[in-house]
Amino acid sequence: MVVFDLNSHPSAIRKQLTKSDTNSSSRLLLPTKLVEDHVLPMFDPLGIAEIKSNRVVWDMNTNSEHQLTFKSYVLINNWKQEFVLRQGEEIGLLWNPVKSGFCFCVRARRGN
Repeated sequence: MVVFDLNSHPSAIRKQLTKSDTNSSSRLLLPTKLVEDHVLPMFDPLGIAEIKSNRVVWDMNTNSEHQLTFKSYVLINNWKQEFVLRQGEEIGLLWNPVKSGFCFCVRARRGN
């Protein structure tokens, strides 16, 4: 098992959730520059096409898996239903090359 520290890993994507990340649209918009800097360089063109397909995201807080679609640097398909999150919370995502998916954690809960 590979363990990542999403709080200190230099390639982790950190994001404070916005209203549109937690409302009924059920999608998480990832900053383009962060994805281009931290995720896409790990892949050849075929690999980039593959990661834009359905992806498994591992929730490191609940030890559960969720199938999401990575599209235009947006994770869609039940984002809000799969992860109970609130505007203002900070999350971390890190590409795990062993699992070919993202590791996820809540870095700071709202009000903490």
